[in-house]
Amino acid sequence: MAVPFCFRGIRHEEDRTRSARNTDRPPFYTINQDTPSVDALVHTLQLMAGIEDSLDEYICANAGVPGINMLVNAVHYLQMTKALAELLLHRQTGDITRG
Repeated sequence: MAVPFCFRGIRHEEDRTRSARNTDRPPFYTINQDTPSVDALVHTLQLMAGIEDSLDEYICANAGVPGINMLVNAVHYLQMTKALAELLLHRQTGDITRG
């Protein structure tokens, strides 16, 4: 199984001096095309878990505030996306087969 948290597939770009609205600037992070699929899926799942945790903390701290239900919907979509990515990971590692 892949390393639980893999940074080797992402490279940090040092150019942070340009305007965030400038579309012709290089991205802060680029994907290494040689990253194994399993490593990419594991990293994706961990990124989504961090987003889910951040949203959950914000929602709990701001319960009752107008608009929070939109974030609750975003968490639901994120959880569904995680479930699909986990399915792909298990298929890729051979834990389950297509049914």
